Parts: sequence; C-alpha cells; structure tokens
Amino acid sequence: MRRRRFSVSVSRPFGTRHWARRGSGGKVRDLSRQDESKHSQVSTTDTIPTLPIKRQGPVYLVALGHATTHWMLATLYILLPFLTKDLGLSYVQAGLFLTIIHVSALICNFGSGLVVDLTGRRVIFLGISLLTSAVALLILGSAPLYSILCVAVGMIGASNNLWHSPAISFLSSEFPRNRGYVLAIHATGASLGDAVAPAVAGFLLLALSWRETAMINATPVFVVAVVLFLLLLPRDRVPREGGGKRGMSFADYLAGLRQIVGTRSVLGLTLTAGFRGMAQSGVIAFLPLYLVHVLEFNSAETGMTVMMMQVCGLIAALIAGTLSDRVGRRPVIYYGLTATTVVIIATTFISDPKFYVAAVSVLGFTLFAIRPVIQSWMMDMTPRELGGSATSLLFGSQALMASITPILGGLIADAWGLGAVFYMLAGFMLIANVLMYSLKNVEAPA
Repeated sequence: MRRRRFSVSVSRPFGTRHWARRGSGGKVRDLSRQDESKHSQVSTTDTIPTLPIKRQGPVYLVALGHATTHWMLATLYILLPFLTKDLGLSYVQAGLFLTIIHVSALICNFGSGLVVDLTGRRVIFLGISLLTSAVALLILGSAPLYSILCVAVGMIGASNNLWHSPAISFLSSEFPRNRGYVLAIHATGASLGDAVAPAVAGFLLLALSWRETAMINATPVFVVAVVLFLLLLPRDRVPREGGGKRGMSFADYLAGLRQIVGTRSVLGLTLTAGFRGMAQSGVIAFLPLYLVHVLEFNSAETGMTVMMMQVCGLIAALIAGTLSDRVGRRPVIYYGLTATTVVIIATTFISDPKFYVAAVSVLGFTLFAIRPVIQSWMMDMTPRELGGSATSLLFGSQALMASITPILGGLIADAWGLGAVFYMLAGFMLIANVLMYSLKNVEAPA
C-alpha cells in the first residue's frame, strides 16, 4: 500500500493553511477542493445545507455520552466543598485534587489522539471513557484513604478527556458541512451534564453524605455506556470512504502531526484556548467554594446556581456554534472572550446573593458559548485523518495550562480570600483576548 503524505503551506504569519495529499503518481490533490463527502473544510462562499433531523441521531447520542462524562466531573466539583470540610483540607489541598484532574487529562489526551488516529476506531474509546469514569466515581465514594481519593480523581480526569478525541473526530468527519452545529450539540451535552449533576447532587447532599451521593450519581453512566455501544458500534466497523483501510500508518501519523504542530495559526488558536481554559477551570473549581464558604449557600442553593450557569452556557453554545458556520469562527470567539472578561470582573463587585446568581448566569452564557466554536475552528484547520490528534493537541494544552490554576488559585485564596481568585481568572481571559486579536488575519471558514 502506498504511503500517504501530507503537506501544509502558510501564506503569511497566522495565515490560512493549505492541506494537500499526494496521490498515485506523486500528484498532489487539494483536500479543500474535494467534494462534499470528502473535504474537511467549508468554503466561506458555500451555502451551508440544513442537516435533516433523521440524520442527527448519532449527533444526539454522542452528545448524551458527553453529558454523562461531564455529569461525573460536575458531581465531583459539587462534592468538593463538603469533602474538603469533612476531611479538614486546606484550599491548597483541595486545589491539588483539581490539579490531578488536569495532569491526568493531559497524559490521557495525547495518548488517546494517537490511538484514535492510528486505529480509526472511535466508538470503542467512547465506551471505555464512560465505563472508566463511572468506576472512578464508585471508588471515590468508597475510598478510605486520601491517596485512594487522589487515584479516583485522576481516573475521572483521564476518562473525561479520553472522550474528546474520538467524539470530536467522529462528529467532524461524519458531518463536515455542519461542523459548527454538530459540535455545538456536542458541547450542549457537556453543559447539560454540568447543569443537571450539580442540582441532583445538591439535593441528594441534603439527606445523604458526599460518599453516598458519589456512588448514586455513578449509576446512570453505566446505562448510557451500554446504549452507546449497542447503537453506534456498527458505525465503527464501516470502512473508510473509498474502501481503504481504516486508520493510518505510524509514519504518516508522525508526518502529519509535525505539520500541524509547525503551523503557527494552529498554535495561536491552541494558546488562546489554553488561557481561556485556565479561566474556565478556575470558575468551575472556585465558584462552588465561594458560594458555600463566602455567600453561605447550602448544597441545594449551590447546585441550582451552578445549574443556572450551565443552562445559560447550554443555550449559548448552540447559538454560537450554529452562527459560526455562517459568519465565521473568529468573530464569535473574539466577542465571546471580551464579554467573558467583562463579566468576571463585574462579579467581583457584587455581594448581594440574588444579583450574584444573575451575574453567574450571564457568565455561563459568555464563557461556554465559544467552546464548540474553538473546537470547530481547530477541525477546520486540520485534515480529517488527524482529527483525533488535533483534538488532543487542543485539549492537552488546555489541561496542561489549567493544571496551574487550582494550585495558584488556592494559594491566592489562602492569602487574600476567595474573591481575589476571580481577578486572576479575569487576567487569563484578557490574555486570551490579546492572543485572539493576533489571529485577525486568519480566515476562518464559515
């Protein structure tokens, strides 16, 4: 079998890239000019077709799986204030849990991208992600030692991020013409899990311990894993278009990965996403602590507040993702980053609980709106054969940078109080704004 090689050219700094594949006879075929079923980029002059509802079943099923992975992670975040109080931990020790999440996610991300692209299998790894996260939450609820709790937390972080490479690669290649929309649905699933889990866990904590709550919340994930395997596994056995072998050789993988990493526009977007991820991880980690320890919310009030933030993010992600298919990725991301920076700063001046809940809801709308748009732009800029690795690069860099936030935030909280942490988060968003401005010459497919 003749080996496939990839080449990329950049016409200007942070400019548009041109992916090509060498076919038989050494002739170069432009991937961006292939027909609708094969190309991975969408021209800004094309009319975006409406995706029929009857074809959207796999989209919603993958989104449901995404919801369950975030259900597990959101449960952990709501349990954290009560776990911290029960075990007598400091904010730095609590932050260490979150650092473990990001470090384990970083390690898992790069490995998952490699395996997904080499094998071409996606659904198998989606199921493994769900089952591992459910088992991890069961361990968390029964662990007698702090060290075992750390292992369980690491498993949750790894399994949560194992999901992204196969899921985003699967949706991006199956629906290239509606990439912003389907990834918005996928992100909506994340927001759904992030929204429902805090409310459920919050009310359970009124009557049960944090350990019992953890074990109960692990149950639905096993059900979703079985359903996903039964309905989507046949698609994992379908050969690649053109009848070729699914997956790619390791040499092809390394060649393509070098091209991606060497593209300045890809690195610019990755760095922007990294600073935004630092702010997001800080909000998710320290908001429940602030609500419980400063505003003195009970568990149900804390869960409902976090749910409001995530519901607003759910709505915003669908709007922003669909809009980016039509007007382009960069404008949506740029204005979303700017609005988030302003809202985070505004929350530091609010002390009334009712107004604070309203501000947090607005924060969710602006913060989570651009998540699927960043993912879509990354998929636009890379060939479909390397979708898993491009996703790993994006999420891996976010995990690496976000691992700093919990410890740094914990040090700031111990020294100056939890309110001061949000000034740091606003600073991260401001840096992301500046980086996105530097990408102004990049043409984002619409």
